[in-house]
Amino acid sequence: MSLSRYDIDVQDYLSYNYAMYKSKMYTYAISKPTAYGEMRENAVKKIKYEAVERMFKTIYNVLNLGTMENNGSVIFIDGNAVKPGYPQQLCSKIALHLSQLLDEELNKILEIVLPEDGKTLAEKRLATKIAGQNIDTPL
Repeated sequence: MSLSRYDIDVQDYLSYNYAMYKSKMYTYAISKPTAYGEMRENAVKKIKYEAVERMFKTIYNVLNLGTMENNGSVIFIDGNAVKPGYPQQLCSKIALHLSQLLDEELNKILEIVLPEDGKTLAEKRLATKIAGQNIDTPL
């Protein structure tokens, strides 16, 4: 949807799309808990492991070698590549610290997108909805 700078996408602002997404995920978590768990596990591997590994390598290589994975050398003096040669142990310390921070933030993102306890949350949501409608459920 094309908006002028004065328009507000009310549906986006009120998170309607995210609410529909959560509803789908809760339904999936209740109906197929094993598949939901596998989906979350795959997402963790793809999102966290790859991002954290890439972060570590990037920081380490820039500090020690002056290079980036796809761009090669990034530090030049008079057109010649220069290696900073920052001590490897200190490179690792900084890279590990930043990787840990990234890991913590990715945990928060994963909880928004695919909550670890998705099945439990879905069951509580369903129970609350049923209780609010005074519907008897079989035990």
